[in-house]
Amino acid sequence: MNSPKILPDHDKFRNWYLDEDITIKLHNGDTIEIKKGYRFNGHSVPWPLSLIIPRYDTDIVAALVHDYLLDTGPWHRYNRAFMDKEYELQMQEHSYGYRKWLMPAAVRLFGTLRFGIWGDNRGNPKPNTNICVVVTSDE
Repeated sequence: MNSPKILPDHDKFRNWYLDEDITIKLHNGDTIEIKKGYRFNGHSVPWPLSLIIPRYDTDIVAALVHDYLLDTGPWHRYNRAFMDKEYELQMQEHSYGYRKWLMPAAVRLFGTLRFGIWGDNRGNPKPNTNICVVVTSDE
């Protein structure tokens, strides 16, 4: 897959803005469509680590997919382990060097800390799910 067109979010709603529609095939064979206009945080790297790990890199697509799965959680049944696995596989495809293992490990660690306290009770992934969430504006 070619890198999608991603721009800084000048409205400061989130960090990044998707400037084209994309379709992603997940590791279980499901397909998601992410529409132009989707805003996402990207790699949410805590401040001290952001000094050595940049937020935007060639692997921004992994963060895009992971953020989209987290944001659309109420409309699908993928659990946190599935989403983190997808992030790890996307990083293996799109990243390089130490980032391939460091970023997924950090996502698992912080996800375990965050969701381990409150739990992630959405259940098991549904087979053969196609997801399309469209966000529109009245402007």
